[in-house]
This record gives sequence, structure tokens and C-alpha cells, in this order.
Amino acid sequence: MNLGLSWSKSTFQFRVVPWVAALGLLFGAAQGTVAQAADPVERDEVAVDRNASDGSQDITAPLTKNVYRYVERQVVDYVQVPYTVQVPYQDVETYYTYETRCDWVNRPVCQNERRCVWENRPRQVCRVVRQCRATPSGRVCRDVRECSTVYDRVERCDYYPVCRDQRDWVCRQVSVPHTRVVTRYRTETRYRTEERVRTVTDKIFERQWGVSARIEFPAESNLRAGETESVVISLKGEESAPRLDVQVNSPVFSYAELSQRRSGTEISVTLRLVPKYSPEQLDARTIAGPELVVASPGEGEIRFTDRGNVARAETQYQLEVYRGVSGERIFVKNWTADFPSVEQRVLISNPALNREDDFRVVLEVRREGSVISAPVSFRKDKLEAGKIDSAPYANPNSVREFRIQGQNEGAV
Repeated sequence: MNLGLSWSKSTFQFRVVPWVAALGLLFGAAQGTVAQAADPVERDEVAVDRNASDGSQDITAPLTKNVYRYVERQVVDYVQVPYTVQVPYQDVETYYTYETRCDWVNRPVCQNERRCVWENRPRQVCRVVRQCRATPSGRVCRDVRECSTVYDRVERCDYYPVCRDQRDWVCRQVSVPHTRVVTRYRTETRYRTEERVRTVTDKIFERQWGVSARIEFPAESNLRAGETESVVISLKGEESAPRLDVQVNSPVFSYAELSQRRSGTEISVTLRLVPKYSPEQLDARTIAGPELVVASPGEGEIRFTDRGNVARAETQYQLEVYRGVSGERIFVKNWTADFPSVEQRVLISNPALNREDDFRVVLEVRREGSVISAPVSFRKDKLEAGKIDSAPYANPNSVREFRIQGQNEGAV
């Protein structure tokens, strides 16, 4: 049975006969997409690790890209569109009218009435009486005032309010409730189905094309045991003019593209070495120290760290020690750094070495190699006092006895 699919190995593509494509369009139209077979995997970027065990300076990898065509078509969607309507309904409402209502009402009527009573009102009545009495010297008289209370009968009148109910015929306006049936309207949301036509773009696979990538490394870029480079190869451009983009992440070298050539479906990229470091990156700021440590009279050690000791760069040191007062050179040594050694230690044995004098330590450094854009040379000159190595005293449990001997003359 011919299903309409054919595979061509030479061109890396599917061929779809027309009736299969039409069937896909028919089933995919309902969802707005075209039903089609799964596209072949596109491999337009690969990452390859390169190390010393590969045994070859070249890297090869196949790269592929898919080609699509874009077809526009009209799709009809059915959507629910909301709208509002006024819907009548019956309701009972209460309303009021004013009516005249009359009735007998008791109304109080008040007036003042005069009321009188008789009462006894007291008053004082006084008179002068002459009184005489006999004394040895004769008769003596004097006037005496005598008073008595008498009561007069007097009428006292007052006014008092007197009220009584008076029955009147009174009329007034009153609010009387009534009910009635009325028609009201409410707003309802309803939906109607409408057609919407939109344009969609279908991404249809046509074919897959590819190239064979070949990355050629320079002969001077051989890796050593433990060194690994990550190479990312990307396929760019169109089928008519493809090109490769190569990115190398290397802890040792730095590369740039020398040339890129195409032969059929193969693209070869030749890389060249470029300096990885500038002189400013490997100057004196990469050196911490040097420091002179005197373990005992006549025995000492010079320590420093060098962060500029990088792979494929030859670093040479010259170390000299001079007595600070006389300027006499008591030690000199020349050597080449081992990579990846960062910490450098140089043992010194000289009877002139002690903890009381000052010493001048001179360190000269020279770096050169293909990974540096230009040779680097610098000098570090430092005046050092003979320091005691504090490492044996770092653990207080290891010190059993500690004494300070000497005089306190001139102590501050």
C-alpha cells in the first residue's frame, strides 16, 4: 500500500504526495494548524570536547538545518458575542393618596377664675404707760412702752386656672396607602454566535539540508594530559551560502579564524593561535610577596605567590638577598617555574641570616611564550626584617613554655 511518503537518503528530505497534504489540511483546519508528520531533528549547533587523548588536530561533525515554507490561509472561528435586552415583568407597587378625614375631638379650654378666702392678719398695738414707785428719796416715775397683738379679719383673693374639655368637629388630610400592578423592565445579557475570519500562517516542512563541518587546529595547539577545550560549532546562513561559526573555550590557548572554505557539502575552518594574555595581565600585580621568614639563625625561607604562572608561558625567576646595612649580597638563585605551581618557596642557608638585621629581597621575573602578546619583565625590590615563622606556634597546645628575655632600656 502506497501511503504517499518516500525517503531519499541522498537529499535528507521527506517527499509528501499531494493527497496526503490535502488530508492533513482537512484534519488540521478545525484546530487552525496543519497536521503533518514530525519534522526531522535540526542539528545546527554542536558542542565537542577536545583533549589530549583525541590524537588528531581536527574535529569533524555533521550539521543540519530544516527548510520551511509559510502558507497563509483563512480560518473561520465561531465566537459568542454578548448583547443586552430589556425584558418586561409584572410587579406590585405601593402608592399613597391624600384624603380628608373628620372626627370629634376633645379640646381642653382653660380660663382664670377668682377665688377669695377670709383670714386673720396679726398686727402689733403699742401704748406708753407711766409707772411710779416710792423710794426713800421720794417717788420716782418713768414711761414704759407696752405692746399687744391684735388680729384683723381680711379677705384674700387669688386667680387660678380652670380647664375643661370642649368637644369639636375636626377635619384633616391623611396619607392612605394603596397597591397596584405595574410593568417594569430588567436588563439581561444574552449571547449570539457570530463568525470571525482570521488569517493564520502555517509553517510547513519542505526539506533538510546539511554540511559536514571540519575544524582544523594549528600544530602548535597540542593539548597535554588533563587539558580539555570545549568547541561549539554553529551552522549559519542559507543553503546557497552556508558558513560556520566556531567558538573555542580553552584554558590554555586563544584562537581566531584563519580561513573558511567550502567543497561540496563540506566546510573546513582553519584556526590560528592568537595571544591569550596581554603584558598587563601578567605584570607585577600577579606577584604577592616576596616575604623573608627566618626559622633560626642562618636558616630561612623566601615565600611568594605568582598568579601569572600560566600554561604555555615560560616564567623565569632570579632571587637575590642583600644585607640592609652593608648591601652585601648573601644569596642568589635562578630557576624556571613549574606549571601550575602558584606558591614558590626558596630555602636560604647563610650564617649572615638572622632576625635582628634588615634584608633587601630583589625578585626579577621574565615571562615569554606564544600565549603572551609580548615578553613581560619586571622587578620587585622589598626591604624585609627577619620574621619568625609563626606556623609552629599556630596551635597553642604545642607551646609548653614561652619566655621573653632582655632589658627594658629605651622601652616606650
